[in-house]
Amino acid sequence: MKNILALVFTFSLGAQAQHFTAPSRAVLVDLSFLPSVIPKWDRGFLVGHDLARATVFVADSSGKTIVNNVRIWPDNGDMVYIMDTSVSPKGGFAVPFTILSTTGQRTGAIAWLDSAGKVTKIVQLPTAAAYNTCFADDGTLWALVFVRKDDQGHEASGYDMLRHYDANGVLIGTALPRSDFASKRFPSTGVSRMAASHDRIGIYLPVTRNWIEISYSGDLLGHWILPTANNMILNVGLSDQNEVYLGYQKNNPPNGAPEIGVQHFDKTTKTLQPVDASALFAADPSASSFSLVGSDGHNLVVSKSFASPTLLWVTAQ
Repeated sequence: MKNILALVFTFSLGAQAQHFTAPSRAVLVDLSFLPSVIPKWDRGFLVGHDLARATVFVADSSGKTIVNNVRIWPDNGDMVYIMDTSVSPKGGFAVPFTILSTTGQRTGAIAWLDSAGKVTKIVQLPTAAAYNTCFADDGTLWALVFVRKDDQGHEASGYDMLRHYDANGVLIGTALPRSDFASKRFPSTGVSRMAASHDRIGIYLPVTRNWIEISYSGDLLGHWILPTANNMILNVGLSDQNEVYLGYQKNNPPNGAPEIGVQHFDKTTKTLQPVDASALFAADPSASSFSLVGSDGHNLVVSKSFASPTLLWVTAQ
């Protein structure tokens, strides 16, 4: 893999802003789906997890909860922290998590679940922790990992941050050298995200503000540093045309109230532009903002509330 060149890009007057179309579809999600973290739309399902109870939630495209309060808690776990949930194109889910014992020892793992939420296998990561996972169209799994050099949690050196597993959980490759990132902190500390299109995996790293795209075989397709210093990225979307969208929250706007919205990253001009949501506000005047939940083919899935979400299918153009 080629070394990553760290280039900082700024806003350009040449970028053309996009706007949302009126919603083509609306789905009210079952109120039993109430994760404690921001959920995401992934391959036809709304997925999320509850940090306090180490449980997984999944709702289908009709809004019905099909996996509810499935607990990921191995016998050797005194505390379990779920990091992410991702959906397999062949049915089932992957759940990366970290086990913390009373002695302070940390052990990472990835659980494979079937379509009903039953754990079918667990892949142990004795010296690593998986922050995010994402399935490719072929059913293989990519995992973003932090590797420790000791029990005190200090980071190892000279490792690849992406691990590639086959459908049976067997490691088949790695990519994205840690040495390509000068940050002393692990680049994924915070809300990192991964998303897939028909031919690539996209990765957002919050510490270094990187957006990275790799092919299904692990080749680097592109790397950018996003001009999002004042924004917290909540979700990402990668359309089937490989257009990149970011759900963001700006915590310190001039009026003091957090600003929530969706931005489009133009890879040609290397700029971020807000997506105009006027058509959504016209359809729902009671809404104060709309945030990105994920992508679904050429559509995006957005919502005005994660507490009682009605999902809207829209197109940005």
